[in-house]
Amino acid sequence: MRSASGRARVRGRFAVVVVWALAASAFLFLAWRGWRESSAPPRRPDVVLVVIDTLRADRLSCYGYPRATSPFIDSLARRGALFEDVTCQFSWTRPSMVSLLEGRYLTAYRDALEPSVPTLAEVFHGAGYRTVGLVANGLLSPTAGFARGFDHYDSHNSSEATQVYSDFLRDLGELSADLWGPLDAALAVDAEGRRPPLFLYLHVMDVHDPYDPYPEFDASLPVAQTAPVAPEGWQAATFGAKHADAKDVDVELAELRDERGRYDQGIRHTDAELERVFARLGELGVLEHTVIALAADHGEGLWEHVAPNSDAELAQFAPKEFFYQRHGASQFQEVLATPLIVLGPGVPSGRRVAEPVENVDLFPTLMELCDLAPPAGLHGRSLLARLELSRASEAHRDFVFSYGVHGNSVREIATGLKLIVPRGRALVVGQEFQLFDLRADPDERNDLAHARPADVKRLMGAFRAWEKRYPTSANLGEATRQRLKAEQGDLLKGLGYTALDVGDDE
Repeated sequence: MRSASGRARVRGRFAVVVVWALAASAFLFLAWRGWRESSAPPRRPDVVLVVIDTLRADRLSCYGYPRATSPFIDSLARRGALFEDVTCQFSWTRPSMVSLLEGRYLTAYRDALEPSVPTLAEVFHGAGYRTVGLVANGLLSPTAGFARGFDHYDSHNSSEATQVYSDFLRDLGELSADLWGPLDAALAVDAEGRRPPLFLYLHVMDVHDPYDPYPEFDASLPVAQTAPVAPEGWQAATFGAKHADAKDVDVELAELRDERGRYDQGIRHTDAELERVFARLGELGVLEHTVIALAADHGEGLWEHVAPNSDAELAQFAPKEFFYQRHGASQFQEVLATPLIVLGPGVPSGRRVAEPVENVDLFPTLMELCDLAPPAGLHGRSLLARLELSRASEAHRDFVFSYGVHGNSVREIATGLKLIVPRGRALVVGQEFQLFDLRADPDERNDLAHARPADVKRLMGAFRAWEKRYPTSANLGEATRQRLKAEQGDLLKGLGYTALDVGDDE
């Protein structure tokens, strides 16, 4: 018979064996799970990219606008991540979309995609995605390279005039009607009974000038009740300084305020139409495992600043021309500050990111969300580290940059200082450097350039270093340029563009 001490030793050895067995089992389980995770197929969610042309961030409810312009877009923001401070890389559509779809800055004027640079659609297509692009802006034509990488790409203009919007461009109702056939084809299963993932790009134009009336929103968004240009009275005082004998200024400024209200209604109309499109996408199963990104190519000037013309020209202008409306010739925040909302697998819900980001960051962000290797040469950086609080990451950037037809800009994150560097026609009419402190002066009324030359010099140095670090080539040659102008000259005129806005004097 064993002694009590012998039985204790046996029990002790048994306990040790059990502990080692449990530890070994746990180790094997963790190793197996790690192998499973490492060998699991990469994420390949569907991707829906919506670009709302000419949409400025500060007119969306989810960005703090007090009017209810965007209830559906607000709901997307609540389900995902909203980036509060976004800068577009160019202030009119074609160059801006070259930058966004290539994930690269523009440090030279370019309004056609570079043949040697892979586009967002080409990367998705190469990864086995079916790619569909429906674009209401006819300027984004195959001639300029925008169809590259798409199985189906449609940027044709409206064949007949509509009562709402313009004679040239399809509104969102027309655009979605043209979507469902190609989308059905893209959603068909392959020979093995599987549906490849989808990349869908929708480019919406309903917010763009001309600002059409939408009487169905007159009760909820009366045009006359939109906010005046800030500070109130600035327009009248500024115009009066150049036109001492001006008459009926208050009447004309009230008309501009109504136009600003129609811009709000255009956003609300777009929001409602997008909700209908997304409801249909949900019925088709597209939204079951899907990354959604909503962005804009640029914002819009709504008569908040004086037009970039000579003093002699300004002296002859009525208020509607004296103050700048549109976008291509501006580097002010109403044109550069755009929305960016991302949601879906891998994106935490209800997140708001205050750190400044840029449109070039969208390309690498979509790559990471889909477990795709980004192509070499991207200038942007994935934003996922900004969304995951547990992931340590270096500061995203010290400056944000934008290029323009008649001016470029650099903004310093630490100080809030923004420098506008004149170029092109702006130099011809005598414009100089402009420096603004956006923290103290968000409306960009007080030019500090002459008072703070050291800051101008420092920011100009940062701008030159950026140009040197990210050299990009200029537009493709005169033959392509003339072909684009011949193809789309009527469309440019129909949209109200002049050489001032689109760089025809380049």
